[in-house]
Amino acid sequence: MKAKRTTPIISWALGLLTIFVLVLNIPNQLDDVLGLWLLFVGLTALALNLGVLLSSGQISPAHVFAIMAFLTMGRSGQAAEAIWAVAVGSLLGGLVQVARKDEWLPHRRDHGPAYPQPAGGGHPLHSTGRPPAAGLHGAG
Repeated sequence: MKAKRTTPIISWALGLLTIFVLVLNIPNQLDDVLGLWLLFVGLTALALNLGVLLSSGQISPAHVFAIMAFLTMGRSGQAAEAIWAVAVGSLLGGLVQVARKDEWLPHRRDHGPAYPQPAGGGHPLHSTGRPPAAGLHGAG
């Protein structure tokens, strides 16, 4: 029961810490690396949406592009630009994920099932409406 109670506290604490770090590291020379910055924003946002769904969450390759941003831009003394590229890319990728969920999109009209239903009801592969004979399943 404690795990459910501490998870929101940890999430809020990490969010506030992230905002604090971003405010302390406002980029100075974004004009120098604007193309590279936009590239890493786009790659991070894209990679965040190419994740694999797991039973209790999702894993994505976005961290790879975050590390690449720090290794590429941090070497020339522009670590603040790298931090902001990862943050903005993560924010954009998260917004795309929210927009892709069904409850945020306009409701689509239901055009019925993708395959026609048989006249007698039942499963569409069995036109008689009753299960196939036992001999077809290899039992016997």
